[in-house]
Amino acid sequence: VKDITVKGLEVVRSCDQGSIRKVHYEFGNDIEMAEDYDMKTGELLIRKWKKSSKIGKKSDWEYEVGAPPISQKSDLLWESSSTPKAFRQDNKSHYTWRVQPLPWPMSNYKISVEENNIIIRTENKKYYKKLRVEDMDRYQLPLLARHVNC
Repeated sequence: VKDITVKGLEVVRSCDQGSIRKVHYEFGNDIEMAEDYDMKTGELLIRKWKKSSKIGKKSDWEYEVGAPPISQKSDLLWESSSTPKAFRQDNKSHYTWRVQPLPWPMSNYKISVEENNIIIRTENKKYYKKLRVEDMDRYQLPLLARHVNC
């Protein structure tokens, strides 16, 4: 485990677990960020954030990149396994989302950009998903429709 001091951060820790490098950031305002990198390719596999509420309660991890682990909880209500789920899988040159499963033909899906969000919808009005690119929001960069494709 290595501790590094960086301006604006309180603590940065990193450790290697097999072929994965885990980096944990602690910001001074009760915000944490954790990232996992593939050490062979250098690609970001997971980026997740944890923030404290106004009363100080820690939230669950919110996944910005990568998919959260499958929950083993036995809740009374759960989402259907046939409902499409979207999660980011970036590479070095593109923001990429994986949406699975796709129960309808690809020709039924339409992708657009509205209010700096990527919108995925179906013509049969059975699916609608709004995706934000948090990285671009943080740097106040516009999302251009000509750069969004399927």
